[in-house]
Amino acid sequence: MTIGLPTFDRVLFKRAPLVQVICQVRFPPILEIGKETPVEFQKRIRSDYPEFEVMDAVSISPATDAEKASFGSLTAVLKFADQSRQWTISLSPTFVSLDTKKYSSFEMFLEKFQKPWNAAQECYDLSTLTRIGLRFINKLHITPGENPARYWADRINPALAGYLGTELMQGGVSQSQHEIRLQGDDYQLTIRHGLERKGDYRLDYDCYTDAPTSSEGIESLLAKFNDILYGIFRWSLSERLFNELEPYRERTT
Repeated sequence: MTIGLPTFDRVLFKRAPLVQVICQVRFPPILEIGKETPVEFQKRIRSDYPEFEVMDAVSISPATDAEKASFGSLTAVLKFADQSRQWTISLSPTFVSLDTKKYSSFEMFLEKFQKPWNAAQECYDLSTLTRIGLRFINKLHITPGENPARYWADRINPALAGYLGTELMQGGVSQSQHEIRLQGDDYQLTIRHGLERKGDYRLDYDCYTDAPTSSEGIESLLAKFNDILYGIFRWSLSERLFNELEPYRERTT
């Protein structure tokens, strides 16, 4: 089944609301990652990602000294960050990921992804993958003093958030979160959206496949996901919000 999105010309935004981009590749558990210090992996990425810490995936908190010494179990997540801490690689026994809060283009993101991905392939057997995903998280800010429901009813595609324009919602909605899961031909798309407590609006898109696959062609698959995510983002915006984000076309030489 194909998700029916219209085709949009690609533009950039001077007021881009994108706050985080995450690419995660999951694989069957590799116990070696959880039990041994990832020296060879770190050697391959350390020039760009010198900062290091061990986190616990269950609590998402810094690991104890004992856990740092042993890397513990399948819940241990090893995090490698650049000096600005705007780019972070995560490695666990079941996934490798790259996330950033300083996204500028998909081409740059894909180039940055190559280093941890190549390092992981060189150090571990990643012949079988269980999930490949690309996630874009956007946060749209409300003008202070505005009624959130009325404000976003004029700016979010009514097909996505039509309830905001109803009379019931005009009294004062403080928070509202929704999740939609769509099935494409060979991928899935999850849309999480809604009002946050301060009246801002969150548009969170996750495009992925969880069908077992090989590591071949992962770049082209991520490029396909990027096109889908751009399309759903554009579809989510009203014409008014699209213009308020100040779109422009990148100059080509």
